[in-house]
Amino acid sequence: MVINQFHSIGDILFIEPICRRFWIKNNEKPILPVRDHLMWLSDYIESAQFVPMSKFELDYESIETNNPDYLPLRFANQIVRGLDKNDHSDYSNTMPDKYILSGMQEKEWMSIDIKFNPEKAKALFLRLGLKFNEEYILVNKNSQAGKINIVPDTDLRTIVYMSEIPGYSLIDWYMVILNAKENHHISTSTFFLMQAIANKFDFKSKIFIYPRPNEDGLSGISKLNPSFELKRCE
Repeated sequence: MVINQFHSIGDILFIEPICRRFWIKNNEKPILPVRDHLMWLSDYIESAQFVPMSKFELDYESIETNNPDYLPLRFANQIVRGLDKNDHSDYSNTMPDKYILSGMQEKEWMSIDIKFNPEKAKALFLRLGLKFNEEYILVNKNSQAGKINIVPDTDLRTIVYMSEIPGYSLIDWYMVILNAKENHHISTSTFFLMQAIANKFDFKSKIFIYPRPNEDGLSGISKLNPSFELKRCE
């Protein structure tokens, strides 16, 4: 089985339970072509067979739904809602429709299962100069839709800003996210990462999610209710 969802990080984390469902059902991992620079995700997600798009031939524009061995999740919203293939305006249903098209309950997204790497995560934690008995705030103002300015209302002196650090993936930030007193994030892939964290750890951080700087805003996660508490900052 091939799943057509080659980007982005958040989408791929979000569909992990779908991959796992078909792995169990078919007794074989579904093939998941991804953009070449996202192949690192294969180190953290066990439920799919990742292949680089550049080496996997597929009609990535196909919205065919009568082939049981092909699941066009990147077009799920358009298929489920009867929209034009290039109509991406229905932000609020884009994510839930991936589960509807897969024949699953929408709430099953919350079971995201990631293979964390505690050694790398701890190394990143210490590289940032953090201590496990120190209170700090984590801020992520970056997303695929652009950056926003986030200014936490706090008296805490230590504020850590997420950024790309060579040798570490987004998922390797999980320990920094987990131990932060507060998390202030633009609506992006870290939202789904935090659900995976909450599934395996006692996640007590205060979570604040801010809108993207485009028409999406917070619409993309408006129908997603994670198991952790959060404040949606309109």
